[in-house]
Amino acid sequence: MASIGKFRWITRRFTTHPSAPLRICVVGSGPAGFYTAEKILKAHEKVEVDVIDRLPTPFGLVRSGVAPDHPETKVVLAYGAESDRSLGIPGEELAGIYAAREFVWWYNGHPDCRNLDPDLKSTDTAVIFGNVALDVARILLRPTAELARTDIASHALAALEESSIRKVYLVGRRGPVQAACTAKELREVLGVKDLRIHIQPADLVTTPVDEIEMKNNRIRKRVYELLSKAVTPAHAPHPGQRELHFVFFRKPDKLSLKSIGYKSIAIDGLPFDSKKGIVPNIGGRVLADASKDHMQYETGLYVCGWLKRGPTGIIGTNLYCAEETLSCISDDVDKGVLTSNSPKPGRDGLLQLLDSRNTRVVTFDAWEKIDAEEKRRGNLKNKPREKLTMWEELLKV
Repeated sequence: MASIGKFRWITRRFTTHPSAPLRICVVGSGPAGFYTAEKILKAHEKVEVDVIDRLPTPFGLVRSGVAPDHPETKVVLAYGAESDRSLGIPGEELAGIYAAREFVWWYNGHPDCRNLDPDLKSTDTAVIFGNVALDVARILLRPTAELARTDIASHALAALEESSIRKVYLVGRRGPVQAACTAKELREVLGVKDLRIHIQPADLVTTPVDEIEMKNNRIRKRVYELLSKAVTPAHAPHPGQRELHFVFFRKPDKLSLKSIGYKSIAIDGLPFDSKKGIVPNIGGRVLADASKDHMQYETGLYVCGWLKRGPTGIIGTNLYCAEETLSCISDDVDKGVLTSNSPKPGRDGLLQLLDSRNTRVVTFDAWEKIDAEEKRRGNLKNKPREKLTMWEELLKV
């Protein structure tokens, strides 16, 4: 397969009717894209959906973002968030500071971060508190013998086996009541085998505002209670024991993994709000110009997932997000805004464009060959799969 710059594509065609279908193209094959495709097919009898992606492997966050130990000519934009937010502080780009997204992609075998090569020889690690930070901390602290039974990338497992890191600092700029995680996520990291937990007593002192916040938010109250009960009794750790330090109201130092959020990237020719990191929209309809008194929509252009609302929520959140976007599409179909008589060339036009640029398409059938090969290699190592992490080997298969 050739490339358009750094872009490679995987496509799959879904159809519910053989003649004169409404054609919809979903850009991005992550949870939001697949949820949207599924709901479109269920909601409309005459529809043809194409799903395309930059990578030769589908499923987005499910494949490259979830920690390994957690075992259609109208267009819907669902290409997610592939960049990172910035702290905006001096030294943010110094050596030894990584975006948690990059680190997660590294241990999940994403080909773009195969060669990240993070320094795991430092004595301490600082990770800004958040959902992804908890995942990263758990991967750094969990016994590698347990990780070896997951689909973690082999290069990451090898690096973790040689890691000298024994202390991980989860550093938050705010307090424990504002910790951006769920009780389930917190219990998972607290449950790592033979792990010593440290929290300064002063960091657990609450204010009247904190008490009101916990009274109004059951999840935050439960997270605070778990943190309060998690502290290991004061005694010297035994040799080699791993330690997790929750540090609140602080800034990080040493090896740092920024986990302050993902950020979507703009695509030439598409509306984009650089400040919010989203495509401007109302309920999933893309706005051509949101600055005018009468908002104008981009006809036939929709958005869902993180690109629509920002990098918030869990994978299941995309289900409800897709339903909202589908409601806009269905409404436009009912009103005649979208029809199957579009003069646009649709899939044939896309394939002709790719062919004119000498770009071969990686079909879903080709992905299934990659899938089978990864599972075969994983079976040899008693793992669910052994991910292919280099562009060359992915395309060779």
